[in-house]
Amino acid sequence: MLYTDICLGIFVVIGSSISTTKDSLLNIIGSPVEFSLQIEIYRGLADFYFEKPEEVDYLNKMYFTAKAVNDKTHMFETLSDLVFSYIKVYHADSVWYYMSLLKDVGTLEESHPYLFFLRMRLFAGRVRNNEVETAITEELAFMGKENIGGNDIYIQMEQTFITGYALCSEGKYEEADPYLETAYKLACQLPYEEGFKFRICTVWNFLSTLNFIDKGDLYIEYVEK
Repeated sequence: MLYTDICLGIFVVIGSSISTTKDSLLNIIGSPVEFSLQIEIYRGLADFYFEKPEEVDYLNKMYFTAKAVNDKTHMFETLSDLVFSYIKVYHADSVWYYMSLLKDVGTLEESHPYLFFLRMRLFAGRVRNNEVETAITEELAFMGKENIGGNDIYIQMEQTFITGYALCSEGKYEEADPYLETAYKLACQLPYEEGFKFRICTVWNFLSTLNFIDKGDLYIEYVEK
């Protein structure tokens, strides 16, 4: 009984603390504050409402606030979050809308780390939703329309990842393995912090493929790295 009371007390305190934090953020945003603080407050509110309808509202406010002061870093990050939120619910029109905004934020070199990571996640989402043909058609159209070359490491990662992912969806794990391994190794060439999300995105698919093709020793080797 005492244990239960203590646990309930902890939950009440935590819930009260979270509610107080949210109310504090809302009070601050309602008064004149600097743009940089507004951006951070909207980020906090978006995190508070993670995967709830309000999250998108606050991310949009964060984006427009960052845009007002040409804060490219927060514009890229916010648009990426918006794209990803719509990828998760398979809302294609919204995905393309926010991706088009992201492309216009900066130069190709600035947008590629965000754009091609999101394209990788979008392709994987399409495949999981049994839309393999649509995913491949969209990718071919994108590569043709944008006239994209293959020298950029982000492009190489995306192309090898989606090729491997598509082959996995057809059960062709032996054929998929070298593509997914290449995608992971390319991700490892990036600076640690910048490449973290790419390594996470690529490594699990690569390791899963090793399990399917009985390369247990290699699997253990990569896991222990």
